[in-house]
Amino acid sequence: MAAAKCNITFNIDYISSKAIQSATATYKHIISGATNVFSIVPVPLSGQSVHLPEISTPGDYELVITLTSEDGRDTTKKSSFKIGNCKDSRDRTIFWNHATLLDDTWKSKINFLIKKNEAIVVDTTTAGSGYIDPIEQWESFTARAGDKIEFSTNLILSGSKGSTIGNMFTYSTTGTTGMVNVESPTAFNPLLINSQQIGPDEGTKRTFTFTVEPDLNYVLGTNYFQ
Repeated sequence: MAAAKCNITFNIDYISSKAIQSATATYKHIISGATNVFSIVPVPLSGQSVHLPEISTPGDYELVITLTSEDGRDTTKKSSFKIGNCKDSRDRTIFWNHATLLDDTWKSKINFLIKKNEAIVVDTTTAGSGYIDPIEQWESFTARAGDKIEFSTNLILSGSKGSTIGNMFTYSTTGTTGMVNVESPTAFNPLLINSQQIGPDEGTKRTFTFTVEPDLNYVLGTNYFQ
């Protein structure tokens, strides 16, 4: 089995009276001595994040950052990092649950649609209960960092006579267990990144589009009164 690849990210902070013309990151595997030189293009601003190419060889690494100013002077900074058993951060999980807050006698019908890179992944009007169940019990599919996700709802029928109440919501999380938008136990680092009212009028359409980021999973759901 091939080793999982790892992503190394760091910030470069500097103060310089001269413009920085070039920047490189040199990283060397301590045991083998294998060395890679990565040109950081464009030259990063101070405080900007830099991502090294994916690394698959485990072990300890020496890292040297070199900044070259417009007068030809080099400034270097040494650091180190360790590559262990990395999980491929490109593979992410999208959890989803088309559910209601309670089962009333007025039955609204809402189309729940999710697309990944313009292709339909989820398309249903069948809603259930239990949106607060732990997300590991929800439906899910896999996405990769950089994928475009489009999440939308369409209130086809307001069974509550124009008074359908509730939201469609999207959370990000670094975990794959726990709950969102309720009390503990919550998922790891939950962050509400979008919430829109589903209704109240028939024909109401809501859409939220986002790009999957490395190291984040997502939770897409509904919580409405029928």
